Amino acid sequence: MENPHKQLREYFENIMFDFLYINALYEQVKTIYKWNEAKEKKTLDTGSFFFRLVLFSFIRTILIDTYKLVSPKEDKSLVDWLNQVKVHTEAFKPVQYSPRHNKTQIISKKEYHEIVDRHIEQIISKQLIIDRIKGRRNTFLAHRDSEIFNNSQLLEELYPINDSEIEELLKTISEIFKEQHLYVCDSAFDVRINSGTDIETVLRFIRAATRFREDERITKELKVNVYEYFLPHFKKAKI
Repeated sequence: MENPHKQLREYFENIMFDFLYINALYEQVKTIYKWNEAKEKKTLDTGSFFFRLVLFSFIRTILIDTYKLVSPKEDKSLVDWLNQVKVHTEAFKPVQYSPRHNKTQIISKKEYHEIVDRHIEQIISKQLIIDRIKGRRNTFLAHRDSEIFNNSQLLEELYPINDSEIEELLKTISEIFKEQHLYVCDSAFDVRINSGTDIETVLRFIRAATRFREDERITKELKVNVYEYFLPHFKKAKI
C-alpha cells in the first residue's frame, strides 16, 4: 500500500456508503412492516403487489450486501478494512479528541489495536447469523441448490433467519462505523439517511388520496368527480 493514510480513508468511505444504503433499505422494509399493521393495512393493500416486489428485492439486497460487508473472504469488506488499519496503524494515523489537552491527537498504536480487536470480536460474535446468511446466499439468493429448489422448506430449516437477528447484526455494524468514523474523520456520524421522499411519504400520499376518494363531503356536497384525479391527464377546473 503506497499511501495508507489516504487509501485507507478512501476505503473506509466506500464501505461506509455501502452500509448507509443497506441500512436505508432496511429502514424502508421496517416502514412497510409498520404500515402492514391492521390500522394502516388498507393503504398498503392499494399497492400490495408492488410492495411485495419491493420487500422481495430489498430483503435479498440487504442479505447479500450485508454478507459482503462482514465476510472475511471478500477482497474488500469491513473485516478486511479493520485488518488493514491494524497492519498500517502508524501510517494511517487514527485520531481522537483529548478533553485534557483540548485538541485532537493521534491514538497510540496499542490503544487503537485494542479498539480494532474489539470491533473484530463484535463481528465474530454474530458469526451464527452471518453463516446463515451465507448459506442462503450460496443455496438460494445468488446460486441454486437443487435440494432446496425441490424442497423450499429446507431453506428455513437449514438457514433460519428472523428480523431481530438481522437488526442486531446491522446495529453491530452501525456501532463499529460510528466509532471508527470518530477516529478516521474526527467527527460524529449518523447511519440514517433522512429523506422526505422515502416510502413513508409515498404511503402517506396513497392514504390521503384514498381518504379524498372516499370522503362524501367532496363526492356528494361539492359534486366533484374524484375519478378524474386518477386519470393520466388531468385538467384543472377554473373558478
